[in-house]
Amino acid sequence: MGVTDTLKGRTKVLLTSPCPEGVLNSCVKAGIIIRNAEFKGQCQVVLSLRDSEMPLFREICRKNGAEFEKLSQKGGKKLRQLFKRRSVLLASLMLVAALLLLSSCFVWRIKIISDGEISTPKLLNALNSAGLYEGTLRFNISSDMLRCKVLAQMPEISWLGLNISGSEARVMVRVTPEEEKIYEEYKLTDLIASREGIIKSMSVLNGQSMKMPGDTVEQGELLVRGIMESGPNPPRAVCAKGQVIAETRRTIQAVSPETAHYKKKITGRRIKFAIKFGKKRQNLYFSSGKHIDECVKIINEYQLGIDGLFALPLSLIKEEYIFYETCAENYEGNGEEKLLEILRENLDGEILETEFKESSVSGKKTLQLTALCLENIAVSTVP
Repeated sequence: MGVTDTLKGRTKVLLTSPCPEGVLNSCVKAGIIIRNAEFKGQCQVVLSLRDSEMPLFREICRKNGAEFEKLSQKGGKKLRQLFKRRSVLLASLMLVAALLLLSSCFVWRIKIISDGEISTPKLLNALNSAGLYEGTLRFNISSDMLRCKVLAQMPEISWLGLNISGSEARVMVRVTPEEEKIYEEYKLTDLIASREGIIKSMSVLNGQSMKMPGDTVEQGELLVRGIMESGPNPPRAVCAKGQVIAETRRTIQAVSPETAHYKKKITGRRIKFAIKFGKKRQNLYFSSGKHIDECVKIINEYQLGIDGLFALPLSLIKEEYIFYETCAENYEGNGEEKLLEILRENLDGEILETEFKESSVSGKKTLQLTALCLENIAVSTVP
């Protein structure tokens, strides 16, 4: 049943006649719209009529010697009586609809969709300076101006799109991919030492070797020159390529407290609520400025609305405080293993020997790892 039929009302009747087809033909000739006609035998048919057509249908049944029985009635007068008895409810629904219509003229939620890693606070600040923030009038937002201002502030974004639906603004961004290093065979490039060490072996694929195995080199010293002799022809510039394996010595230090504080057990929980309207927050508890120690604070914000449809400038904030006891214990972490793990992550080679030292001064523990390594120390540079 459509909206028009619901407002005007429809009545479902059971028609009984020796010839129900004749009654239906008379109704069609009189302009009565019949819906959902269903025969219940040779002499009975169930059909649906509008309430306004019932007097004419009654007259047609009288002329054809037919009888009818009302089965049900929907909408129309019955619906108007229902709204009349619930006028307060109807007024409330109209007020809510008006508020939703007014709220849809503003942006109350900003959702960021990105195809890569991007700093959300930085992007929100850029959008704010460009004119898009919570509470702004949606008709004052220009997608082209917003795109130009944000791209000028954040060069790491290659494309930005804006879609406003209801009170929600969806900002879709595409991150600029990192430029891949292009190998140019005839571009002059040298290999230098990334750190000091003793050269153990060299494998030069392109360029002129300036050192030999057994030589001691300092950091930044030239290892392979990007110039090659070609007989009687003048020297030509090339991109130096190769590996220089050297014996190096690395030292890693770390400082940690002698005693560490651990959470022993949870002693209690406390929940507080607040209401946020637009950008203004109203706490529903006292002593809001009092600092609470030795607890974990978890904040959840629930904004009223339907995701993707509309959002209201009203949010419920829930703050949960979890209290716990702490105890101090001597630090017994395996510092040597952690330092070795850091060394392996930053080493292009292997570890030959290690020496670990540990000392305590003024309540702090100093950890030092010295390692003898065999690694590739050649790095490219443009002279």
